[in-house]
Amino acid sequence: MEKSIVQSLVTQIQRNLENFENQGDNPTEITYAIEQFRTTFPDQPEGIKFSARLNNAIKNSFEKELKSIYKNYQEEKNVEKADAGLKNLSEKYNQLPEFPNAINETLKKIHSEEISIILSNCQDLIKQSNLDQAESLITKAKSLGNIAKESLEKILELNSKIQSRRAEVLINSIVAASKNKDYEQVIELAKNIDFNKIIEQDKKTVEKELNSARRNLAIKRYQWLLSLDSKFEESRQSVEDSKKTVEYFQVIMENLPPKTFSYAFDEVIFYTGSAYYKLGEVNKGDEFFDRLKKEYPQSPYIKSIEKIKKKVSKTIQ
Repeated sequence: MEKSIVQSLVTQIQRNLENFENQGDNPTEITYAIEQFRTTFPDQPEGIKFSARLNNAIKNSFEKELKSIYKNYQEEKNVEKADAGLKNLSEKYNQLPEFPNAINETLKKIHSEEISIILSNCQDLIKQSNLDQAESLITKAKSLGNIAKESLEKILELNSKIQSRRAEVLINSIVAASKNKDYEQVIELAKNIDFNKIIEQDKKTVEKELNSARRNLAIKRYQWLLSLDSKFEESRQSVEDSKKTVEYFQVIMENLPPKTFSYAFDEVIFYTGSAYYKLGEVNKGDEFFDRLKKEYPQSPYIKSIEKIKKKVSKTIQ
């Protein structure tokens, strides 16, 4: 009876082994069947033979699938698919200790090749000034891990080129905006410059254009303030004009030398005080009116202060 059972199991295991050898299915089921056979019939020589045959079949199947994953990567250059395939392979074949090492080596090989491709594409994008895309590729390369020292050095080099190219593009844009007298654009562009990462010559260029833009913009603001004479004296300035006045006064004070204020600066002080009144900031407005009386006691605008205050008082009442 036992002989018949043994023979039946041997036949079944042989058939399953052949199927695994031909198809490379998951080896868990056939492994369990052989272990059970050897435990139940330890004296049967077929058990040892089955284990040896299975181990050989698993190794062949593993190597075949591993080579297939690498080959597919070389053809398709799809690193995400390769990573997923290696992960599945690791879960499927966990019987022999050498398998994880083989998988890791293949993973490193694939990632190394992928990083080389990425960095080559990155270099082309930098030449074309597609800096955002180049930066995105560097981020992708870093995310792959398993970065060799040589590749890491290349990443640092390319990253430095991107920053230099960004600065170069920005500086050219700043110079062009300055030539077009677009001073606000110069100031806005300069905000994106990291002065710690540009060479001394570029730093001097940016500082020169920025200082010039600030001064010229302040002059334009000064001129704008003086152009609204009647509106301020008659308290007809809009809220929008008042907000501009407060903002522009700050620009003027920060970017024009004191000697500039010798011309009609009493007007500017008066307009700024009026603007604060218009905006409901009476205390701030009084500071400017007091300054006007102290610094320009002969100013014709002093007589208009009470008009402004009465206008605001009526509005409040």
